[in-house]
Amino acid sequence: PCSGGYLAECLAGVLGQTARPAEVIVVDDSSTDATPDVAGRYAARSVKYLRVECGNVNLSRLAGMQATTAGMLCFLDADDRLAPDYLAAAVAALDADPGAAIAYTDMETFGADKGRMVHPRDPSRADITRENYIHAGSVVRRVAVESVRTLELPKLSLSLEDWELWRAIMADGWRAVKTPSVYH
Repeated sequence: PCSGGYLAECLAGVLGQTARPAEVIVVDDSSTDATPDVAGRYAARSVKYLRVECGNVNLSRLAGMQATTAGMLCFLDADDRLAPDYLAAAVAALDADPGAAIAYTDMETFGADKGRMVHPRDPSRADITRENYIHAGSVVRRVAVESVRTLELPKLSLSLEDWELWRAIMADGWRAVKTPSVYH
């Protein structure tokens, strides 16, 4: 995948959070672009770089998770951007509800497909088995991801891997909470 062109903007958004993340790891799964160079420009700001040859989003995310000790995780793709309050809002929501494992938001697309996707405000009225209203860049408790072990299964397609993870976590008894921030 050629994602190095977006990575600098993604990292700038992560490092510009009102609540700085404890760890930032760029997992480069077999790229052939400038991803190593772009990630290297952020090494002085404690961004770690991890090269893997998985060719699989689940296994790449698992490698990233195993390279960190953080209690809460946010799996981003290089073309994702976060509102400045994104992580602070997610952590506050999860801290306030020990039975919630996932903090999600509305999603705003940019570029040619500009628009806003409004996700259910009350997840108890939504059915995660019928509709994926939780985007891939949601914040999730590490313990929930580890308990369902979904990332250990190679994903055959390049879509819906996040939905499989969220469904497994919620089937395990966890809840999701919505925060007022925005994921781009």
